[in-house]
Amino acid sequence: MGMLAEMDTDVKPKRAHILVVDDDSGTRMILSEFFSGHGCQVTLAENGMESIDRVRIDRFDLILLDVNMPVMSGDEALPHIIDQDPHVRVIIMTANASYEAKVETREMGAYDYLVKPITPAKLEEVLEKAIPGRSEERDYPIEPAKK
Repeated sequence: MGMLAEMDTDVKPKRAHILVVDDDSGTRMILSEFFSGHGCQVTLAENGMESIDRVRIDRFDLILLDVNMPVMSGDEALPHIIDQDPHVRVIIMTANASYEAKVETREMGAYDYLVKPITPAKLEEVLEKAIPGRSEERDYPIEPAKK
């Protein structure tokens, strides 16, 4: 038999792995439920320091990183995250938006910048825009939301 006949056809594609970093537990839970409902694996962190620890031990396709957090802010954590994984897509989340802050975080390596509150439509857009281009070796679908 040829090589193809011996391959396991029941191998499931990898799920997108997302790290949600926010000091607000309600925000973490809402984002976790949203992304889990779209077939993603979700890991949660409460502050920038915890996000750096998570990135050291695991690989993520997307990180949603709040700016204003105790212990270590998202702005402080961003360079460390990019040092650990230069290819990860980091999206900064903040309630206090300014053009200067957006430019600065993009220059530091952030993929995008979202202003809270973030609508479900914007989160859908984030998934479509950020996840598929992560890397060619990742072959996983973005599943529609489960109802």
